[in-house]
Amino acid sequence: MQLSEQRYARLYLSLQRPNERSAERAPNAQYSQPHHAILRVGVAGIDYGGRQLRKGLTVFALRSVSFALPLQANLTSAMHHFSSILFIFIWLLTTPITASAQQSADFGKGTKQNEIGPKVDEKTSVDSFVISLLTCTAGQKTYELYGHSALRVKNVKTNEDLVYNYGVFSFSKPNFTWRFVLGQTDYTVGVVPTPYFIAEYVDNGRSIREQVLALRPAEAARLVEALRKNAAEHDWTYRYNFLGDNCASRLVVMIEQALDGHLELPPEKQRTTFRDIIHSCVTLENPWDRFGQDIILGCAVDTPLTSRAELAFPFYTESILRRAAVVRGSGERQALVSHDGYLVEVTPRATKAKPFFTPLKAVWLLLFLACAAAWAEHKRRGRLLGQLLDDFLMLVTGLAGCLVFLLFFFSEHPAVDSNWLIVWLNPLPLLLLPWKIWRDRKGRIDFYTPCVDLFLVVYLLISAFFQQYPPEIYILASVLLVRGLSLYSLQRNGRKKSCAGQKNISHQHG
Repeated sequence: MQLSEQRYARLYLSLQRPNERSAERAPNAQYSQPHHAILRVGVAGIDYGGRQLRKGLTVFALRSVSFALPLQANLTSAMHHFSSILFIFIWLLTTPITASAQQSADFGKGTKQNEIGPKVDEKTSVDSFVISLLTCTAGQKTYELYGHSALRVKNVKTNEDLVYNYGVFSFSKPNFTWRFVLGQTDYTVGVVPTPYFIAEYVDNGRSIREQVLALRPAEAARLVEALRKNAAEHDWTYRYNFLGDNCASRLVVMIEQALDGHLELPPEKQRTTFRDIIHSCVTLENPWDRFGQDIILGCAVDTPLTSRAELAFPFYTESILRRAAVVRGSGERQALVSHDGYLVEVTPRATKAKPFFTPLKAVWLLLFLACAAAWAEHKRRGRLLGQLLDDFLMLVTGLAGCLVFLLFFFSEHPAVDSNWLIVWLNPLPLLLLPWKIWRDRKGRIDFYTPCVDLFLVVYLLISAFFQQYPPEIYILASVLLVRGLSLYSLQRNGRKKSCAGQKNISHQHG
């Protein structure tokens, strides 16, 4: 997943024999279409649930926008400049999460490399290929946190040793960022000699584990033929699906289709969810990545999974296949993996440090500022802190809401269209922010914040039964609750003073 598409293409072309380069390519390769059957059991309800939630909340979104349009029309000149700034922020938010919030780990250069080449019985493999599954440990970049899977194919006769990698993509593709956000990223297969593949991951401080598959010669030949068909097509791609069709699940599908029997997966030890798996891969050492993914993923990732659905994640694929068995037509039952172990083991000199400023610390700071602003407003020490805090909350939630709104209504990524946080995080606060600032300058107490804040707190408590939220969201709800109660108290005191003033005027006139 880490090598560029151009490098893979260059290496693959250098390896092709003249007869292979000149051979006519099949118009329809055997595995040229995405295979979603591998995860159909686990994610069948994701699209349906997302469509139902999207249909119900579309009405809410349209009504919200229609309510804000008159406000926007009254502020046309100001919103011209504001919309330009908003576009820049949306573009920055839609850029794939990078390691900006991460601290680079200082990996050592010392590596322990085991014997290159699987331990096989040469007598039983004279007329076959030796195929093994490679599982790479996590890297530092966001898309490397889940590990990576590839297939190693070694020709016993010719000593040809290649790695087929279905996680190749290129950042240089036109509109890559936009297509990535919309879930329209196309991946391809790369072929590279095994030493090159090993060197690439060793340089990144990542270990590689190898599982040799106990395939019959005919099964191995069919699998190699399918791999070669995909690699022979210059423009062959497949639509990447984070939870359904990726570098790990595609390999399992191809292995299963090459078998003479069927693949029997082990029973689930415990019912887990996609969100649990994501949390196990994106650890607390990457708090911003974890918080961001918890925000954009909806309730569909909180449903229990089967072992087949867990095959979308390389680390779980390795564990499941270690306990899987091949059941052939004759009733013969054989373990899929003959043996496994480290192909290359890299020992890091230092572990990655957790960033000092985390989302949890950020929301605790906001709660402290909210309490301080409420105290100042209660003691009549001024409303500046409260006004600035409310403006900041509307700006941040509005910008984050642009990303959630875009993913919810337009993206093809699974599970992002079942996100109940769409009511919390949407572009509406950005539309109302100029109007609120105008009311603050006129000395008028904002009625939007207390009403909406109290509504969002109640909504969060109800929707928590359907979707798992990160703890930062509940602390943020406390911030909104404090601000809403403080502004409501100011409004109530203001109405009492106004009524008392009117009574005094009436009494004087009487």
